[in-house]
Amino acid sequence: MSDNISDTRKNGGSFRLRIRALIVLAFVLGLLGVAVYLDPIRLENTSNTGYRFLSPCGFLQSTGYPCPTCYMTRSFTYLMHGRPDRAFLAQPFGALLCLMVIYLGWGAISVLYTGKSWKPFWFHWSKKWLIAIILLAFMSGWIFRLVYGTFITHEFPLRH
Repeated sequence: MSDNISDTRKNGGSFRLRIRALIVLAFVLGLLGVAVYLDPIRLENTSNTGYRFLSPCGFLQSTGYPCPTCYMTRSFTYLMHGRPDRAFLAQPFGALLCLMVIYLGWGAISVLYTGKSWKPFWFHWSKKWLIAIILLAFMSGWIFRLVYGTFITHEFPLRH
């Protein structure tokens, strides 16, 4: 009798894992689907992208320099359109985030297929170090974008 209860718990646990994985996969596919839908060339126009739901960055428009999250949408879009070079030049942290989302989608597919628990490689890291690494990568991506856009491509400051 205890074996039947144990089997039920395992199957119920597998079902719950699969439901969670399905939710994660839906989120991942939705996010990546939007990136596939968007045209990276249209996103190059910083004053008007032509997409009603994407207004220009107020910080960029008022200062002439990008905010820390500027160009992340463009980075996701370039990566999903097969241009990793342009994705990393647009916003390195955005490209890294896109790769992490793809990785999470892969994990969700693994759980759906096997019914077994899956954790991303960073799950075992100390939360303190994980937050520090994410913040460092985020700020480094912004600094790279500022330096690259100011001194290499000379696109900043924006001139209207």
